[in-house]
Amino acid sequence: MRKLILLVIVLVSVGAGALGYYLINQRTIYITGNQPKRPINEIKMDVYKGNVEAYGELRTIYLDYPQEDFLFWALYTANRYHDKDAYSDVYRIMEAAYNSDPDSFSLKDMDSVSRKMVLRYLDLAAKNGDATADSLMKIVH
Repeated sequence: MRKLILLVIVLVSVGAGALGYYLINQRTIYITGNQPKRPINEIKMDVYKGNVEAYGELRTIYLDYPQEDFLFWALYTANRYHDKDAYSDVYRIMEAAYNSDPDSFSLKDMDSVSRKMVLRYLDLAAKNGDATADSLMKIVH
C-alpha cells in the first residue's frame, strides 16, 4: 500500500512538472526552459563586468517576466558596453510598452522625448551591425 501511495505522489509530481507549473503558497509558479543554470546574482555581476554572453543569458531568463523588468539591463549594457543587441532591446521594450498593436512598428503613441530616445537606440543598433534595426529604421522614419 505504501508503495502505491508513493507511486501516486511521484506520478502527480512528475505530471505537474510536465505541465510546466507548480502551485506554491497559493501562487502559480511557471517552470520554463528559461531558468538560470547558475545563480542569477552571479549572472548580473558578469553583466556588470561587461560579459556579453551573460547579457544574453540574462535576456533569456527575463523572457519569463514582463519586458519592462529587463529595461534596466538593456539600458545599462547599451550605454556602458555599446552592445548592438542591448541597443535593439531598449528600442523593442520601449516600443512595445507604448504600442497597443503588437503587429505594427508605430511610435505614434509615444511622447516626443521618448520617441527621440528610442529612435536614437534603434539608430545605434543599426550602426553597430544589427540588420533588423537597419530595416526598422527605414520603416519608422
